Amino acid sequence: MSSLRQPATLSMCPAECNHRGSCWYSQAIYFCRCVGDYFGEFCELLSTSTSLSVNSDETGFDASSILLFVTVGIAVCAALVYVLSWKQDDVAAFWKTVCKRCADLKDRWMGQ
Repeated sequence: MSSLRQPATLSMCPAECNHRGSCWYSQAIYFCRCVGDYFGEFCELLSTSTSLSVNSDETGFDASSILLFVTVGIAVCAALVYVLSWKQDDVAAFWKTVCKRCADLKDRWMGQ
């Protein structure tokens, strides 16, 4: 038997290393080599020496996606407040301008 460690298919390792490591084979034994701050037989434990964090693999969200969601929400709310603050005459003038420009574009397109 060879004592050489070799990469193995992840499904061969117990609990598939909880998708926090890679599967290796040596001396007829499959074992996990954990990545990052994970450790344990199946990479099931997180080192407490680092700050607490939420693993995006477990929740589906990470800090950047939450920040993006909040930013878009604020932008939509600001746009609604802006549009709703228009006076009725301003709204009518806006649509009149839009419709006139659309009619001009249609005339140009149709060659009239």
